[in-house]
Amino acid sequence: MIEVLRDRDKRLTAVCEYLILTEDGHLHNDGTKIFIGELEINPEHRGKGLVKYFIKTLMDKYPKIDKCFFVRKRKYPDRDCRMWTRKKLEILLRG
Repeated sequence: MIEVLRDRDKRLTAVCEYLILTEDGHLHNDGTKIFIGELEINPEHRGKGLVKYFIKTLMDKYPKIDKCFFVRKRKYPDRDCRMWTRKKLEILLRG
């Protein structure tokens, strides 16, 4: 699935590509895990909290989510997949 963010002038600000997975790894909208595969932010809008915005939006949209897996291979090709629990994400979103 794709979540798109646009500015007031309808210009593309950021795009997030993600999958919702069940415990056994199947795609399903009622799943408990979210895999964020790509998150691209327009250079003009970097540093404005858009990663937090997308994660909060997705957690609100899918309230059963308890874990988030996040990969940004294009920006950080040497990093592995990162994983956060819902509790950890809520703490990060508050700060």
